[in-house]
Parts: sequence; C-alpha cells; structure tokens
Amino acid sequence: MAASIRPRTMARSRRRIWPKYLLIGLAVTCLSTVHAQDMDDVMGGFDDLDEYSEAVNEATPTTNDPIGDKAWALSGSLSAAIGYNLVNHRSITNTDYAGLSKLRTRLNLSLDGKLSEHWRVSLNSIAWHDFAYALQNSDYSAQVLSTYENEFDIGDAYIQGRLSDSWDLKLGRQVIVWGFADNLRVLDVIDPLDNLEPGLADVEDLRRPIGALRLDHFFGPWQLNLVAITEQRFSRNPPFGSDYYPVTDPAGNAVDYRDIKPRDFDNTTGAAALIGHFSGWDLSFNAATLYQDQAHLDASGAASQQAAVLRHSRYQLLGFGVQVSRGSFLFKQEAAMLNNVRLTTIPAMAPPATQDTRQYHALLGMEYFGLRNSSLSIELAARKIQHFSDDLARSGYRRVSSETALRLSRDFFNEQLRLHAIAVLFNQDGKIWDSSGGAIYRISAEYELGSGLTTGAGVAIYQAGDQVPFNVAHDNDRLFGDLTWAF
Repeated sequence: MAASIRPRTMARSRRRIWPKYLLIGLAVTCLSTVHAQDMDDVMGGFDDLDEYSEAVNEATPTTNDPIGDKAWALSGSLSAAIGYNLVNHRSITNTDYAGLSKLRTRLNLSLDGKLSEHWRVSLNSIAWHDFAYALQNSDYSAQVLSTYENEFDIGDAYIQGRLSDSWDLKLGRQVIVWGFADNLRVLDVIDPLDNLEPGLADVEDLRRPIGALRLDHFFGPWQLNLVAITEQRFSRNPPFGSDYYPVTDPAGNAVDYRDIKPRDFDNTTGAAALIGHFSGWDLSFNAATLYQDQAHLDASGAASQQAAVLRHSRYQLLGFGVQVSRGSFLFKQEAAMLNNVRLTTIPAMAPPATQDTRQYHALLGMEYFGLRNSSLSIELAARKIQHFSDDLARSGYRRVSSETALRLSRDFFNEQLRLHAIAVLFNQDGKIWDSSGGAIYRISAEYELGSGLTTGAGVAIYQAGDQVPFNVAHDNDRLFGDLTWAF
C-alpha cells in the first residue's frame, strides 16, 4: 500500500490453513501424473532444457530486440473478464462487496514501426470499461469508480535503436527489469506495479512502464545498463473505499491521505547495472537513486490529522544478483542495501513523524525443470530494518519480515492447457514457512482454444494476517475468469 499508517488491525478469526495443504496436494497430484508416463519421457526431461533456456533469456533481457520485416505492424487483444466474490463482505468504509466484482471489457493496441535497419518505434495503449459497478447496487466511493470503472493509459511508448556496434539506446516509456527472481522483488524495483487487485496476477504482468533514457553498452560477456528516469510513476494501490483499502488514522477511521508526487523531469533519478552472462551462470551489480514507492506520512504543518499528506523521498540502493544452472536446477540469489529510507513513525502521545532508516533485503530462489512439461520454483526473501524503534512498531512495521513464494506450473495436451498453482506467504517474525502476516493462494488454468483465442479461470484465497492488505482482505476470496482474442 502507499502507506502503512496505523493499518487497521483485527483478530484473525479464521486463520485458514487448508489452502496451504490444498496447494501441496495439487502439486503432488500434478507431479504424480508424470509417473504414469513412459519412463523414457520422464528421464527425457533432464535432456530437454528448452524451458530452462527460455527462463534464462527472460531473466536477463537486453535491448537487442529483433526488428521485423514489416515497416509497420498493428497488433493487440480484446478481452472480457469476470470476477465473483465468494464471501459477502464490506470494506472498512462500509461499502458492500457481495457477488459480482468485475465484468470488464479491455482493449489493448500496439503499433510497431521500423524506421530503418537498426531503429524502431513502439506504442501501446490500454482501455477498459467495467460494467459491474453499474450493475451492482452498492454505494461505491468516487475514488473506486474513477480507478476501476474506466481506464485509458499509454503503456510502452519508445524509440529504440543502435548507436554503434556496442551501444544501444532506448528512449521513452518502457519496462526495465532487474534481477533474476520471478515472484518476489529485491533488485526489481525500478518499475512500479499495478496492485489494484493484489495477488490475482504475476509480477511480470503487473509492471508499469516508466519514461526513461536507457543506454546499453556491450563488451565481451558484459552489458552495462545506464538509466536516467525522467517520469516518476508509482504503484497503483487500491483506492479509498476498495475492499483492499487498509489505511486508517490513529483513531481507527478510514482516511484518504493526499499523495504528493514529485514532478516529472524536475526530479530525474538514475540507475546503473553491470550484467555478465557466462557459461552456466549470470551475475549483476546494481546501483540506483530512486523515489520510494511506499510513501511516508508528512504531518508537519498540518492543522489536523486529515490535513496530513503522503510524500515520496529519495533513497539509494546498492545490490547484486547471481543465478547458476546445475543440471535441471536454476539457483538464484539477490541482495540489496537501501539507504535513507524514510518511514512513518507514531511516537507515544505525539503526532506522527518520520525516521530515516537503512534496510537490508536478501533473496534465495530455486527452479527445477527436470520433469517434462512441468516447472517448480521456490523463492525466499527476508527484509530487515536497521535501528528499529518502538515508534516504527506502532506504525505497523517489523524489525524483520520475510516472504515465501512457491509456484508449480504444468502443461497438458501439447501445451494447449497450462495449470498454475502459487502460494505467497508473508510473516513478521522471521520464520520461513509461516503466514502470520497473511497469505494468498491462487490456482488458475489457461486453455488455448485456437486462432489466437484463449480462456482462463481460477480462484484466489486470502488468509488473514497482520500485514497490509491481509489485515482487511481476508474475506476477499474470489473466482475469476477471462476470454481473450489476440490479433
């Protein structure tokens, strides 16, 4: 969320453990299907590492995108999506969230043009309308309607090309992926996320492109990535009135703080990464000066608590990442130190204030590709706040917190059907396989109908916890589905 200012706490009346065992049971069922196949097919999975190669390529993107033969190409997709709340519940603003939660049509258009042999342009736009809000007889807030009912946005919009044999340039709104992890973020902090429906999509589908000038220099096995960020965008979080919205004032009343964002171009930030690709392993060193995605509460000069505003401060990041392949395994590690991170504090018997801290983040991950048509991954991330104080604890922070992500993917019918099962657990006491902070369990399937037509469906289960947004979203369990035509 944009802030963890006195997040609403509640008793975890239903610490549901059954989704954890449901996910484990599903993993056993899917993997046991392999043993029913011919043994040659099973062992053949150790020789067929195409999935591993694709994973490495996705984890280490470059700006050397191939330019097609056509001068201009128009592509896109048209989709219809539906969502249904399994539990009738209300938000902390007392808005009724029962039954239908989404009935959305979405259009995505992309125009790609070839300017010369080595230069191209790309423009992507997104528009949607959600009919659910007009059909439901509920008193939605103005913020909810303006955020969820209609949307038009420009996605990727850039010019890209080769300056010389060793230098590439990319200018405009773009996605910049750092690190090697797929589910949890330690180094991958440049792009903000679309968190309007937390947990219903993967990180790769949630990144919001930013306006930047990017230079890439290639020498031997190394790639130097230099970035000047001119557009300061932040994650889109559930707005005031949403059933995911957790922010309250010290009295426990839901409050909508005004978010003051730094001005584009006047507040340019920068980042640099040195990435090496070697036989069987990859390495990256990362440094950046960025604006905090999570805002802090600025109550200075405010005549009342409601007059306080949210602000984003600059911080510095130093980190590194490495991934190593061994047979059918891919091991990942990331670590980062964040300096001058400004957090909101709630002193005893005093108005909210701020404290500048240093944080340490670390991640370990593993993927296994040894079973044909299947992949299994686990990622563990730990985060520690240095010079932790009671004032930070009263604001909802913890000295040490961690996250665990477990994912299983399996293809059926010659990759026509793909099944995903993922669990992400949050805790605030340093344990690994624990969900004191909350958890989400998601099972989904995608089926290719043919001719660019695909359909999908799934269920998301939230477990109550002390961490935002699970302190309020434990009743937000929902079914979802979609039908998409790509052209």
